[in-house]
Amino acid sequence: MPPVHPLIVHIPIGSLLLAGIFFALEFIFQKEYYRQAGFIALLVGVLGIVGAIISGNVAEESVPHEGSVFPILQNHATLGWVTAWIFAILAGWCYIRLPKAQPKIEKIAFLLVLIIGYCIMAYSAHLGGTMVYLEGAGVAK
Repeated sequence: MPPVHPLIVHIPIGSLLLAGIFFALEFIFQKEYYRQAGFIALLVGVLGIVGAIISGNVAEESVPHEGSVFPILQNHATLGWVTAWIFAILAGWCYIRLPKAQPKIEKIAFLLVLIIGYCIMAYSAHLGGTMVYLEGAGVAK
């Protein structure tokens, strides 16, 4: 099977960043359609994370489970799951609260959790890049 994980991971990254832009715009301009667009982008991102986790599990079979790459792989996989849960919880939060007017403090809390999710996602991506570009994991020799 060709390595599809590096292709699939860009779907949640792009979608989730787009969701954050929409949620920030909704916070600034108080327009409901930005929140709705953010919710749709968030759902696409969560579904993309599921695809990234599945393709990552398949790709893991080609990585040696020894040496310096294995601990990086374990951390990358764990952070992938943490990222999935953070953004799934945010999607649930948004679904429950979407039709209701939200106080400013709740919107700020939502954006802060979103930023924490981005930081974890970015570090997980860094670990993935480290495995491939520094350790040569999954690279045909």
